[in-house]
Amino acid sequence: MSEFNYSFHPTSLAEVTGMLKDVPEQGLIEENLATPPTSNTIPAYQIAASESPSTSLDRIANDVRREANYTFSETILTDPTARLEFSTEASLYLASKHSREPDYAGSLDRLYATIPIEERMAPAEVSVCIAAASHQEGASLYDSLKLYTEQNTDRPHEIIVFLNRPAQDTDGKPTDDTAAKEAIATIRAEHPELRLITFEEVYEEEPNIGHIKRTLHDMTIKLHQERGTKDPILVFNDADSVHIDKSYLKTIAETFAADPMLDGISGVLEWDSSALISNPELLVATRVYQYINAVTSSKSGHVIFAGANMIMRGSAYCAAGGGKDGRRGEDVTLGLQLQAMRRDKRNIQEGGRDIILETSARRTLFAHDRGLAPNEKWMLGFSAFDSGVRSYLSTFTPYDFANPDKRYLLTENIQDTVNRTLGVYETVSPIGLSSNLYRFALGRMGLLYDVDHDPLGRQSVILNRDIHTLIGALSVNQANYEKRN
Repeated sequence: MSEFNYSFHPTSLAEVTGMLKDVPEQGLIEENLATPPTSNTIPAYQIAASESPSTSLDRIANDVRREANYTFSETILTDPTARLEFSTEASLYLASKHSREPDYAGSLDRLYATIPIEERMAPAEVSVCIAAASHQEGASLYDSLKLYTEQNTDRPHEIIVFLNRPAQDTDGKPTDDTAAKEAIATIRAEHPELRLITFEEVYEEEPNIGHIKRTLHDMTIKLHQERGTKDPILVFNDADSVHIDKSYLKTIAETFAADPMLDGISGVLEWDSSALISNPELLVATRVYQYINAVTSSKSGHVIFAGANMIMRGSAYCAAGGGKDGRRGEDVTLGLQLQAMRRDKRNIQEGGRDIILETSARRTLFAHDRGLAPNEKWMLGFSAFDSGVRSYLSTFTPYDFANPDKRYLLTENIQDTVNRTLGVYETVSPIGLSSNLYRFALGRMGLLYDVDHDPLGRQSVILNRDIHTLIGALSVNQANYEKRN
């Protein structure tokens, strides 16, 4: 088998197509399975050769540009290259909330007053912002918070948790936040050194995720404005993180310190390894859509931000207009605002392997049990009543790669899941399953395929049945995971 030569720059589309018919050696597939790709790791020739589908990113980016005069601060509208001052941007931003959304601004003032003054005024350079559905998060919240007690940074930092819940569940019964509050109390008792700030809200009507997130982030801005912080670093994480590198916060602070004009970082997001390795078809499909997204992102010039691991300066958050209400996609929109406010000059950075965070795969598993591919999980939406999703627990169950029946079943499952994965893109913006983009993404997993057409003209991927190279790589990946754990 020939090895992909990623330093080779072909001069014609025919040469690219020829390369895509090669299967990489198992060692390279093992590397591709082990870590998610980012757009800055994709070979330049592949970006140039891809027939990338148009995506919602283009539509959202256009919407952001159209709303620039309303959204961006006066500083940025006057000079997109300006060096931002947090005190100025925060004052302008919060003043705009009072003038445009007086009820919302009033709710921020009310919530701010509930935080003890010693917590409000304690200085911090880095604020980790976590929104927790307090009626459904307990054990996962405790496990997530414990990860921050292991950070090896001497930079003053804090964890700000917004406990939020609807007053009633879908049956009209009162919701209960006991488990979440017990998790907070336990962490505080076990780790008094951890700077932990909480505030809470009970909503009479179900709020959307965009509103929850911007309330949390705006509260963080207000805290730093009152403290007189020079320019805080805001780290946006979720309440279901399962692994964070011990140098995560240290690396983030050092990265911003090294570049005064850096506005934000799109951290690398990985899903819970125990869940994906136990379900190898999900690992393969996840990597396939990640490669497709990475190529599409690089080709479009848009960097995709994920709300579970995105970082920005407080001044940049304010100048870009802050968060927006919405039931999904608020993180992507905010990331595009950051890019558009500088007129798409690269003021953001994609995080490397040291700014990686592993989050729960519970939404992936929930979608899988309903016959959906990993990249369809977001289509299920986000709700305060996601008890079905939040009840999923990831456990590691080794896959029996030595069993011939299991290997055959895995081939069938990979084919089915890959077809659903590609189907998401083809439904929105069809480019044909023979596209170089799809062949490249599957090729990174060692998968070659033919395209079948049914009597109605519908396409489907038929994998080359000899996928032993991929199965060998999956087996090694599982063994490596077992050694580490």
